Amino acid sequence: TVGEAVAILHSNLKTIREQVAHLTEDNDWGACEYIEPQDFIETYEKKHAEAGFRFVHVWEEYESNSFKEDVYDKTTGKLIFQKGESMNTAWFPSKALQQVLDNIVSNAREHGFRDKNRCDYKICTSWLTDGLNMIIRISNNGVPIIADVNTDLILTYGYSSVLNQNGHSGIGGGEIAEIMHRFGGDVKIISTPDKHFTVTYELKLPLASIY
Repeated sequence: TVGEAVAILHSNLKTIREQVAHLTEDNDWGACEYIEPQDFIETYEKKHAEAGFRFVHVWEEYESNSFKEDVYDKTTGKLIFQKGESMNTAWFPSKALQQVLDNIVSNAREHGFRDKNRCDYKICTSWLTDGLNMIIRISNNGVPIIADVNTDLILTYGYSSVLNQNGHSGIGGGEIAEIMHRFGGDVKIISTPDKHFTVTYELKLPLASIY
């Protein structure tokens, strides 16, 4: 009931306040830097591979986000882009983006990958640009979000579908949003219960360069 939910939230207010206060301080996320999405994601996948699910991404091994040869201005002959330089990069602290991915993967494991009899759990990553932003999507094929849950609430501090169970305090989603907003980005959750990938986090990061 609503009363029970309020009582649970009230009993966790001290813990939530402490964690939120810590998050809103100037944490050492490091400075913003150029982030090449494919390399960042593939490196993350290799470091965090584990039993229970597998990572996949939409680009093939031969696809590259870098120039295959030097690019010169046809009028002036000036070198514009060097061979191997990234075509598209985001402007964001890598440590902060890693924390965001950690929280998303943790949420998938704890809330989506609950059926221990399944061996087909996946986290799929893709990226694109919209002219002003780089958009990174992280999807999973776990248990869908409950139909009557407002996905915006998942990104607020203190909300959790398993609040006060197994040590959950509802901080993960709030931390994702707080980090993204702090560095000029945004995040939303897309629920598609009728599709293979049922939940998608869409991260919007400031675009540093685009060819």
